[in-house]
Amino acid sequence: MRGDVANLTRVLLVRLAASFAFTASVCLALYVAGSLGSLSGRSLSACLYGAGGSGLAAIAFSVAGFVAAASAPAAGARLSISSILVSLSATVVGAVAVVVFAAARAAMGGLAF
Repeated sequence: MRGDVANLTRVLLVRLAASFAFTASVCLALYVAGSLGSLSGRSLSACLYGAGGSGLAAIAFSVAGFVAAASAPAAGARLSISSILVSLSATVVGAVAVVVFAAARAAMGGLAF
């Protein structure tokens, strides 16, 4: 029973990070497919905003999941290397989505100073 709350919190945060990373990658795939096809500007913008928002959420939840996984042994739970790896990969996917979002928005809307 010791460490159950830490394990559940870790698993919840890591799964949320993975799901938001998947959503960001799907939005990026829709953006690429729409760019090659003939989607309207609003549809492409919606795909970009979805990728950017999901990427930020993936980064936030993966950092929280990484902290929960790293501090789990202090609460009596085991250290999960797979949770740390999933958190790091979700962070990378989220960061790529945010960078693509920022670059595409700058290219589409222009830079304002």
